[in-house]
Amino acid sequence: MIKKGLLTLAVVLLFSAATMADEATDAAFPVIETFQELVDVNCPYLDECNAGLAIPDNQLLGVEFDGTDYWVTNGGATSHGGTNWLERIDRNCQFIEGCAQNTTSSWGIRDLAYDVGRDILYGSDDNGLYSFDNACPVVLTNLVAPAGYPLPMRGLAHDPVTDHLWSANFSNDVIEWDYTTGQIFCRAANSWSTYGMAWDDACWQDLGYDHPMLWVHSQNGVPKLRMELFDPVACVYTGDFCMGIDPVGPDDDMAGGLAFDANNYVAGKGALIAMNQGTPDDIIMAYEICLTEPTITMSCTNLTPVFCRGKNIYFQVTTNNPFGAFDVTMTFTGYAGNGCVPGTEMVTIPKTKTIPDGVDTKNYFFKVPNAAGPGPYSASISFSHAGNDYFCCMDFTCVQCNPWKIGDNTEWVWDEVDRLEVGLPTTTALSQNYPNPFNAETNIGYVLAEAGNVNLSVYDISGRLVETLLDGYQEAGEHVVTWNGSTVSSGVYFYKVTTSDYTATKMMNLLK
Repeated sequence: MIKKGLLTLAVVLLFSAATMADEATDAAFPVIETFQELVDVNCPYLDECNAGLAIPDNQLLGVEFDGTDYWVTNGGATSHGGTNWLERIDRNCQFIEGCAQNTTSSWGIRDLAYDVGRDILYGSDDNGLYSFDNACPVVLTNLVAPAGYPLPMRGLAHDPVTDHLWSANFSNDVIEWDYTTGQIFCRAANSWSTYGMAWDDACWQDLGYDHPMLWVHSQNGVPKLRMELFDPVACVYTGDFCMGIDPVGPDDDMAGGLAFDANNYVAGKGALIAMNQGTPDDIIMAYEICLTEPTITMSCTNLTPVFCRGKNIYFQVTTNNPFGAFDVTMTFTGYAGNGCVPGTEMVTIPKTKTIPDGVDTKNYFFKVPNAAGPGPYSASISFSHAGNDYFCCMDFTCVQCNPWKIGDNTEWVWDEVDRLEVGLPTTTALSQNYPNPFNAETNIGYVLAEAGNVNLSVYDISGRLVETLLDGYQEAGEHVVTWNGSTVSSGVYFYKVTTSDYTATKMMNLLK
């Protein structure tokens, strides 16, 4: 490890201290000459959000910041019948939306990690490790946790370069591992009561290091909250830390989740964003770690993770540009299979687009021809500017919802739209499941000409009800429901859809 000069950090902390002293007498900070002198000194304070007031729930645990909004997990929610929820709050600390986590453990998902490139969240409860889109409803995808490592993973962070996860569970070891295999690459003893973790890929130079670092949120300090610095290359704690003190409230908070952001939270600054659990309220606190060079960021949001063959998929592209508007060649690339894997490209469509000044979100659609069969796909958006490359990837699944007509929709199309809308179907229809045969999940597609109550159920070959997949009101349009048959035996099954004026049954084959 190469230690560098700490002059930049000293300037940052001196500037922040002076600024806060002008704004509030109880928020002034002492002069700090080196990073080591952060010991027993609070991290420079940026902002706070009383999440306990914004969200009508208690026991707020994990927190992430997606460049625009906070995402928060909670356990034992009093306002939702004990259901664990995932909730979104904007930067003005206003509640936006909330939905059930679909977890069954008493506390639900703990700390969150954010994968910027894929625009997905990671989280763990007592029963497993998951990835999921940052949208409602929460659809959890099981990942591979290291064998023998206790769950939940109370602290969680994502390394975007290796695509590995880092974790620490209270006083259990700090580990780095591959979430597709469970293989561990780094394992270090942990003496801190860890409840949050964040990957810092912007402030490492100002902190005197030559590579990105990890921050670990613990409650072993006096006052309780500490932000410990961990070196992921040497696989050791550095001994550097600062205190997570709330300058406008009591210092008796407990540690929760942790997040890191560069440039989006405050332009030109790296921020640690912590969930400080207190009584009566849980507070999201943000602390300045360094000054950063302004950069352009881009993210993609997949609005149609499962789509009908030959139909449109919709997505959003958000850019944050501090340099003023400019034109680029933005390229849409479609891939056969998830993950935007090089060598699997099916189509590449370049278009001239304007990147506006500031934060901007645009809506797009992409039409996959009928010639592309059902299965997994992915798509990327990319452009280059001033010697830097910008890239984001989205995964999709194509299913066959309607009969395929040869010659229908043969062109690849990508373009911007003002509104995200599709024409409503004129008839109700049930499609063949895909894949079929399957093991152990399959997708069942159907279209509704009118809104109303819908029942979708699975039966065995003797006509006995196996599972009711849906029984309730749905809007008109195309719908896809996934059935997981892992708990039943191989064989022939039937699925039946029933509305007020339509009923249809189709057969499917489960092979294990």
